Amino acid sequence: MALCLLLLGFLLPPAMGGYLITTPRRWISEWPTQVCVTVEKPNSPAGFLNMTIDNVSRTHSFRSSSTTPSSVVQEPKHMAFIFTTINIPAGTTNQCNDIPVPATTDYSKKLELSGSVSGVEVNHQADIQFKRFATRTYLQTDKYLYLPGQKVQMRAITVVGPELTISTAQYPEVWVTTPSRTRIAQWKNVTTANGLIHLDMHLIDEPEEGTYTIHLIPPQGRKTTTNFKVEDFVLPRFEVTLRPPPYSLASDSAFSFTVCANYTFGQPVKGNLSITIDNTKSRRCHIRITRNITISGCTDVEETAAKLQIVDCNVYSLQVNAVVTEEGTGVEAMASTTTSIQRRAIQFKTLYKDEYMKPNLPFTFKVRASRPDNTVVVGVPVEMCAGGQCTNLTTGVDGLITAVLPNYQSFSVRMKALNSRVNMFSSEYIQDLSHYFSPSNSSLLIYAPKEMLKCAEAGQSTSQHILPVLFSARDQPTAAITVQVVSRGSIQYTNTQEYQLPSGPLPISTEHLVEPLPPPLPGTVRGVIKLPISLPDTASPTVKVLIWYTRADGEVVSDNRELKVEKCLPHQVSLQWSTPNTQPGQPATLTLTSLPEAVCSLGVVDKSSELLAVDPDPINLDKLFSFINTFKINRYTNRQVDDYRYCEAKLRPAAQPSGSVFSYYYYSDYVDALKMFDNAGVYAFTDYTIETRPCERHDHGGFVSHHGGDHIHTIVEATTTTRRPQVPTTTPPHGPSLVSAFGGSGGGGGIANKESEKGTADTAPRTNFPETWLWDLVVMPVSGVREQPVTVPDTITQWVGKAVCAHPQKGIGISTKSAITAFTPFFVDLTLPPKMKRDEILPVKMAVFNYMDQPLPVSLTLELSPQYEILKEALQKEGEEGKRSACVPPNDKAVLTVRIKPSEIADVNISVSAAVDQVSQPGCGDGQTAPPQRRDALIKPIKVEAEGFLRENSWSKYICSKDFETGEDSLEAWQLTLPSVLVEGSARGWVTAVGDLLALTLENLGNLIRMPYGCGEQNMINFAPNIFILRYLDTTKQSTPEARTKLLNFMNTGYRRELLYRRNDGSYSAFGNADDSGSTWLTAFVLKSFQQARQYIQVDSDQLKETTDWLLRLQGTQDGCFESVGKLLHKQMQGGISSGNAVSLTAYVMAALLEAGTPTDDPIVSRAALCLTNDTSTHPYALATKAYALALASHPNATSLLQKLLNQTVVTKNAMYWNLPKGRTSSSRAASLETAGYAILAMMTHDPVNNEQKARKIVKWITAQRNGQGGFYSTQDTVVALQAMATYEGHLHQGSLNVKAVVTANNFTHTFTITDNNKLLEQFQPLPTLPTTVSINMTGQGCVVLQAVQRYNVPQPEPSDAFTLTVNTITTPDKQCITKRITACAAYRLPDQKSNMAVIEVDLISGYIPEKQDLKQMLKLDPNIKRYEVDGSKINFYIDELVVEDTCVNFRVIREVDLEDVKPGTVIVYDYYQPEFSISKRYTLPPSEECR
Repeated sequence: MALCLLLLGFLLPPAMGGYLITTPRRWISEWPTQVCVTVEKPNSPAGFLNMTIDNVSRTHSFRSSSTTPSSVVQEPKHMAFIFTTINIPAGTTNQCNDIPVPATTDYSKKLELSGSVSGVEVNHQADIQFKRFATRTYLQTDKYLYLPGQKVQMRAITVVGPELTISTAQYPEVWVTTPSRTRIAQWKNVTTANGLIHLDMHLIDEPEEGTYTIHLIPPQGRKTTTNFKVEDFVLPRFEVTLRPPPYSLASDSAFSFTVCANYTFGQPVKGNLSITIDNTKSRRCHIRITRNITISGCTDVEETAAKLQIVDCNVYSLQVNAVVTEEGTGVEAMASTTTSIQRRAIQFKTLYKDEYMKPNLPFTFKVRASRPDNTVVVGVPVEMCAGGQCTNLTTGVDGLITAVLPNYQSFSVRMKALNSRVNMFSSEYIQDLSHYFSPSNSSLLIYAPKEMLKCAEAGQSTSQHILPVLFSARDQPTAAITVQVVSRGSIQYTNTQEYQLPSGPLPISTEHLVEPLPPPLPGTVRGVIKLPISLPDTASPTVKVLIWYTRADGEVVSDNRELKVEKCLPHQVSLQWSTPNTQPGQPATLTLTSLPEAVCSLGVVDKSSELLAVDPDPINLDKLFSFINTFKINRYTNRQVDDYRYCEAKLRPAAQPSGSVFSYYYYSDYVDALKMFDNAGVYAFTDYTIETRPCERHDHGGFVSHHGGDHIHTIVEATTTTRRPQVPTTTPPHGPSLVSAFGGSGGGGGIANKESEKGTADTAPRTNFPETWLWDLVVMPVSGVREQPVTVPDTITQWVGKAVCAHPQKGIGISTKSAITAFTPFFVDLTLPPKMKRDEILPVKMAVFNYMDQPLPVSLTLELSPQYEILKEALQKEGEEGKRSACVPPNDKAVLTVRIKPSEIADVNISVSAAVDQVSQPGCGDGQTAPPQRRDALIKPIKVEAEGFLRENSWSKYICSKDFETGEDSLEAWQLTLPSVLVEGSARGWVTAVGDLLALTLENLGNLIRMPYGCGEQNMINFAPNIFILRYLDTTKQSTPEARTKLLNFMNTGYRRELLYRRNDGSYSAFGNADDSGSTWLTAFVLKSFQQARQYIQVDSDQLKETTDWLLRLQGTQDGCFESVGKLLHKQMQGGISSGNAVSLTAYVMAALLEAGTPTDDPIVSRAALCLTNDTSTHPYALATKAYALALASHPNATSLLQKLLNQTVVTKNAMYWNLPKGRTSSSRAASLETAGYAILAMMTHDPVNNEQKARKIVKWITAQRNGQGGFYSTQDTVVALQAMATYEGHLHQGSLNVKAVVTANNFTHTFTITDNNKLLEQFQPLPTLPTTVSINMTGQGCVVLQAVQRYNVPQPEPSDAFTLTVNTITTPDKQCITKRITACAAYRLPDQKSNMAVIEVDLISGYIPEKQDLKQMLKLDPNIKRYEVDGSKINFYIDELVVEDTCVNFRVIREVDLEDVKPGTVIVYDYYQPEFSISKRYTLPPSEECR
């Protein structure tokens, strides 16, 4: 059907009333919104405006009307979501009212406005969209990568709403999960009174490696998470950067890549570069080119397009990898990049354009021609067509093409570059133009500034700006122009001011006019005014400036422009160093500037740590303003402009012929004043004429389905033809106007590709090299300036600092990063192994670095020490053994070696100094310039151990003064003898005195036994004793802040480590999910310990319930006994020793449940008690466990069981203990100790007063079994014994203490004074002579523990009846002849054919490290090898059980440091729970020169 062109005349009615009301189209829940009323008539009467938001949620919106009043039925106030009345004063007014918005989760509600404004009845309604109250929590760790055992530090801050205010509400929960999703740390109800929090946690020594997640639940909003990673890593010594060409075109003949390798302190790296370039194609087109060249700092590598087959194979990208290997060390670093091969040489990018073509005003646009890297293109021929004319142009020196279109009939701009080549795409630019319609040909046009607007300066709350506004006015000498600024979803500024509208020149360049600018229409003037605006400090990063005035005939003339504003925060923070460069160890000053009384989180980290981070700066301006942008109202949210409905109302025929099948599609190709309000994001309610655009109507031979305001029309069997009508250049002020147009909107221009380059940074190890230097929470003084004196660490690197601050009124503030570089151009470093054995020869490699611009004569001195001998080299003069000299070239290093032989078993300090010394190298330099005076010194320790096998003997005595008075105890002498054959100089001994049974344990927490802690049960020795000791200290009121902190730290670490052994079903086993099932015994042990720890640390209650449920499912419903599931590492619990049932295990589980808080009358306890009472075993271990469990349950049979147990004791004058019946599973010393421990627990639970004397004798026997570290034999016996002693001391505290203990030995006498003030202090005195006899004497009141310890090494181990062991070593060929292989095989010999869990401990020969890949592979190949851990030079392999067949460990070792005269290594195999069953052997490695 033909397009019907309608003639529409606009006869504007006389102005009535005269008001315009604006409000944002989207409101923010719990944040004030604005309703603004503008009345221009000075004689307007006072009025009021009722504003109502109903309580009905809307999922579909309806169109609002700007001018047509609605018939409104007012809801009662109590039914409304919001009801408020705004009073309007008489006369001219421009007022904005803040309206509080309550909390709501509804998407949309209906707004109704009613009342009287400017003497006119007001009735309007519209949909208001609601944005939920928004918060954003930022969570950051001090770094991304952590080593095992390091501290993870984190900070969190929550910002609220569009102004980024600070939330001070509590965080309900923060927790950390491992890669396997186990929760290992948590904090509940974290207080954020200052708006910022700092939390930290220590990683365990053997954590699960991988990505950890920190979860934070904010008071409102969604959960926030961030990640960090735990793995073995080395901070990069240097960084490699790979820079591709700025851009690559298919027409290029070659491609050049720049590779740079620099230390982080800026100096170049020398080494080898291997670079690979891949064209990413496949099959015959796949090309990969690798080149190896030397590098020193930076180098360029070029490859031709022909070799890479760019054109022939249509290559679109190149993948490039570069690996740099440092000279001398072999350390590698790599970089990679992908570069696109582009087919468009020139891009057109719009720099400026007017939003709309306005009547009587020119349309201006600026386009820049640039290359893909955004650099300008000069002298490129371009054809441009606009306004019906085409012309050829050439880009200027700035690459700009500026055009001014004066003709309102222009509908598009098109450009095309004229220099396209083969295999390249042409470069084109298309920009369609939209037209603004005004029946009076009046216009406003905000001329946007070239640069973004500046934000408020420090100390100012607003910033002032002047905007040029072009105008075209008909019969309008003055205008009251209203300006509103919308930003972050709020109207932040409004003002109305009268302006003169004189004729004047426009700010355009005539040379850019496409055609001459026509003169103004009769009665019309055009010119420019300067419009001042004031932006508050919360108006950013964009503002929508809306301006309008109203003509006398009621027409609204408007414009809107979105302008960019600098990203600034009201809370401005700066961080500055006193100097950008300094030397390691020197003082500096860090100045932090913020608002007074703000709280700031200050972090300073090694730049090398940032190089390893995935997101090194998670709290920055871009991320904050990304959150702010979520409050921005886009032009499509509840928009008022609806062309279809507007035009349908104007053009729809009053009646259609009967049976007509014609329907119409209504539209407009123009915008008018209402569109400017729409674009600004506000509603406009007015009685002025705000919609004036002309309309069109398509005739369709079919039916039209209209879908609301979405402008989607389904046309059935319709045919449409269109043509472009002409628009008249004049419009009579009164009368019909022929208006028809065909236009469009859109955008064009090129896309700028930006490249960012990484900065470089590095760290060089010296003495003190923290990765996180500062991580502090500070409160700013009233001055707002905090100067902090600091001492720069010894690391040669760049330190990067940043501050995040919170202020209660001004919200969040963040500083830019501020760096200080610690560097010295002359320094020395040492390369040492972690430890060695006495009398081995160590070549000490001393590296001296010279980063000055001239060669330096350097003298190095390894200082003399009585701890080692410096070996003399051939031809060396007497007295010069530790001296070396070299001429070190500029920007280079020299490595010199001195050999030493340590003679003491200790931590030996090696001191090296380097100095510029012309005498040492007289020919160094040009002989003209005196070298600068430089000096550096360094001390590094190395641990020197004795060769052979360590042995220990200890003697302990728990002495109470009242026992002497009653004759129940007596003094004694200890004979400290040595074997006939031992390692010379290895014998050492000491005596200690403490005033508390648990003091020695408290002193040595973490090292209670000389065993590794590599499985779920063994780890509990670092967890459970802390509970007993802390409970005891609290009970006896002896707790101190230091002791409590120490115990809680161990408790938290042990808890996190134990979670590694938690299985998915809630149970625990020795090796967690690596085992076939959970362990009944270990799960009970963990359950009771975790429950008891809950009063001290955070323990996940949900996980505890899962563990309890798993355990309870194992109880028999008939006999009440608990089923033994999983591996019982501890053979003593394999059932009543003679009966073979699960009685000891059931007793253990029952006791664990009762200790965990299960009520004694619980059916679970009753059924378990039935199992125990039905058992008839009289073995002391079974009796002890049963007696303790029944005593906890207050069961009547506890008394008889305890008596049966006591009837089997061995009683001496000062001790009571049990000799267990002989047998593989019952006669161990550890089992005897456990029996004594359970006996004490039963006695103290049943009747502590009457059992005191017997219990003290048992305690004395237990004390006598103690090792030199405060523990006993193994893990479980140590835990039980410590629990027993803590319970004993808690029940029977001995009162005041004042004792003098005199210890006498050969050539030695010492008096220990022990009082209540120092009872927890371990007093230590070394014995000067061994062997010796130690005698003790005591006076005073109270009880003390005295101990003598003797340690020595034997060259050959004792034979074993329990195990066999063979050790073999071979050379594994490699290029450098530094790799050997060790194979150690062990088997079990005793009749029961299976051991407890065993450990194979391999102590490596000095200078060697294990190949970790081999260690990991062993776990996959042999399921009997459950785990390994590397502790310095020792590797511990955990064996599930040893049997009669050999179990072997086989792995490579690599020489890292070359030592001479190395001592043999050792291999030890032992039963973990019966460590007296052990075997040891020495081994040597093939000579270094052997390489087959």
